[in-house]
Amino acid sequence: MRMKLLLGVPAFSLATSVIGVVLGAAPGTDDTVVLRRLLATMGISLVMIVPVALILAYSFSEPLGELLAGRPGCAMAISRPGAGAVADEYGVLARSFNEAWRGWRRVRNWLTTTSDCWMRCGPRGPGS
Repeated sequence: MRMKLLLGVPAFSLATSVIGVVLGAAPGTDDTVVLRRLLATMGISLVMIVPVALILAYSFSEPLGELLAGRPGCAMAISRPGAGAVADEYGVLARSFNEAWRGWRRVRNWLTTTSDCWMRCGPRGPGS
């Protein structure tokens, strides 16, 4: 996600500036004048848009990194809940993950007790 934002936003900005300079050139304008305008516009565009792309990339990937840090490897690490105190959509996502893990824990506990009962008592239950 971070790489898409770091490359996509400036690329889109450069493409729109190139189209704007080419379409905005008056008919009969010398090619060197258009090229100088194009290079100046591209430089100004990059200076303005790269910091914005960096901020966007960081703000999108930082909360996702926190969520992933709360779920190390997803290898049955269900004892530690994620950071669900955030008030935006990442907090909603974290809370839904936590709820899903609690449900999984209940199912796992039920399966464990049921299989233990089957092993001890047989398929008909206790007293068979």
